[in-house]
Amino acid sequence: MPQPLSPLEAIPEELLLLILGYAMTRNSPFQIDYIPLEGDPDPNNTSIHDKIPVHKWFYPAIQLTSSSGRKDPLSFRVSAGCPHRRDKQETHIADWIIANSVSRRMRRLGRRAFFESKSIAIRSTVLRRTFNSLTSGTGFARIVAATPEPLLSYTRHLILADASEQRPTWMLSLVHLLSEDVFPALREVTLVFGHGKSDGPEWMTAAVAVAEPLWEELRRLLGAIGVPPRIRVTETLGTLGNWPEHRSLLQKFIVPILELKERASRAKLEGLGGGQR
Repeated sequence: MPQPLSPLEAIPEELLLLILGYAMTRNSPFQIDYIPLEGDPDPNNTSIHDKIPVHKWFYPAIQLTSSSGRKDPLSFRVSAGCPHRRDKQETHIADWIIANSVSRRMRRLGRRAFFESKSIAIRSTVLRRTFNSLTSGTGFARIVAATPEPLLSYTRHLILADASEQRPTWMLSLVHLLSEDVFPALREVTLVFGHGKSDGPEWMTAAVAVAEPLWEELRRLLGAIGVPPRIRVTETLGTLGNWPEHRSLLQKFIVPILELKERASRAKLEGLGGGQR
């Protein structure tokens, strides 16, 4: 006789996905390239339960703000420690453990629900490593690089933790990075400028909490060179950022190159159109 289905196995996939997604939805991003694993060659490595260090101090204490001056109502004005009252990184790790437990069906649906429900923060260098199918690196990023399909197929909100106002090539790379061929489910990307490497993921959370739509002229130029209109692009500054300086750097280093690229793309299209007459 066939074995009776367990309660979990009896739930339709669509309903189980909704349940898992609801259970794993958090009010903070998950920075997947930050947390080390046991055995990684990292001098600061510790277990994932007690070694998610946040050790940068600020004096006087700071509170991150948006381009319009908005502050996160769940933030703390602190000089060190956790600057917010949002879900910490340990919560995301617990969700990942749940997503990879119980049964093969739960693992398949759990990984999908994990990436669909979360805002995923990652450095673009780690993404390039993922595209090249390399498993170098440390921590959760190594797991993702080994099996990148759920990350690429299901992520809806991507946070790029190493955005640069002074490297035009970085901004131009967004055209490929945000294409439907790479991230078919992507609907929003947040560019984090001025996030210090030693700030830790909780300061990333504080920055993303006050993200606002990207400067209109820059979004127009990105759209003109190929960033899909379906993707909402937002920006925010980390602890090393300054809004007036940020705008000035964009105007100086990024906008002129994007304008050249826009003109070149327009000329190419006009040339193709003329050849078809």
